[in-house]
Amino acid sequence: MKHKKYLIFIIAVWTFLVFPFAGMLFWRSDETTENTELASFPELKTDEGWNQEYLSKMEAYFEDHFALRQYWVTANALLRSHVTQSSATDQVVLGKNDWLYFSGTTADYQGTNLFSEREIYAILHNLKLIQNYVQEQGSAFYLMVPPNKNSLYDENMPYYYQKGDESNLEMLTERFQQEGISYIDLYEAFQEKEEVLYFQRDSHWNNQGALLAYRNLMEAIGKDYETYLNAPFDVEKSIAVTWMKCFFQKQCRKRTIISMIQHLILSM
Repeated sequence: MKHKKYLIFIIAVWTFLVFPFAGMLFWRSDETTENTELASFPELKTDEGWNQEYLSKMEAYFEDHFALRQYWVTANALLRSHVTQSSATDQVVLGKNDWLYFSGTTADYQGTNLFSEREIYAILHNLKLIQNYVQEQGSAFYLMVPPNKNSLYDENMPYYYQKGDESNLEMLTERFQQEGISYIDLYEAFQEKEEVLYFQRDSHWNNQGALLAYRNLMEAIGKDYETYLNAPFDVEKSIAVTWMKCFFQKQCRKRTIISMIQHLILSM
């Protein structure tokens, strides 16, 4: 009886280990919702001779196509989040009360990666060049920076992330005004609102947040606009790319944040 249990255990372990490979005959993963191209099956021999990268390319092929890949990835994320209280991707910070934050903003949140005076000068100089050029073309220039989620709602950040005394956006905001750059301060506008204007499990603002940004933009431009005060909305409605997908499906693993500064040039 004892040997039978050992045998069952060994068979179960081998089945678990072999299934992702053997299961490719029936449940190979040929589709992905990730922002990436799946690896193709490598050729053992090419026109130039034996493929010296065959094994590494075969490894990449297996990683993208093993059986029921998406289910394994999801199971891994669920296991890590509920058992070890950690994220399955280094791009996501698992906060308290089931809140998620983008890890790329933590250095700025802690004030450990602030711009130097030289970097600030370069940012202001380039923005002034852009603003002057746009104005010379007879158009208006407006700069609008969406605030980081943790700068507004830090009460659910993990305790080991201590908020710094100052952030890059706070330093730049004052300098924008001094240099005469047409800047729309969304950070102040969002801080004045009591309701949460960002998704709990996403780094983006929700419908109400988007509406607030839109109103501030239109008021700065000085044009009549639809207020949408009576329009129905759903604050829980998902948007195109969410950190839920990053967290549970690793759909953002190759996505990078190009810059903190986002400028908006509007022709009038």
